[in-house]
Amino acid sequence: MNDIFNIETDKETLDTTEPESESIPQVFPPVKDYYEVQVECEGLCVRTGAGTTCEILDYINGKPVIELDASQSTAEWGKLYNKQGYIHLGYTHKL
Repeated sequence: MNDIFNIETDKETLDTTEPESESIPQVFPPVKDYYEVQVECEGLCVRTGAGTTCEILDYINGKPVIELDASQSTAEWGKLYNKQGYIHLGYTHKL
C-alpha cells in the first residue's frame, strides 16, 4: 500500500527534461558606435570641445549628413566620428 506522502513512481514517467536539440547560433546586427545627423544651417561651428567657450576649429558649410560618436556625445553636443571637433546639436536633426 502506498502512503499518500511516500509514493514510489517510475522515473521515466517523471522525466521532464527536453531532448537535446541542435544549437542554433543567434545572429545580431553589428552595433554602430556612431549616429547620423543632418546639419540644418550654414556655417556650423566645429569646436575643440563641448561648449561655446571652446575654440572654433572649422565651419561646416552646406547641409551635409554628419556622423557623430555615440559614446562621446551629449544631449547638446555631438563629437564628430573619427574626426576632431564637436558641433552643437541644436542646429541639426537626428536621422
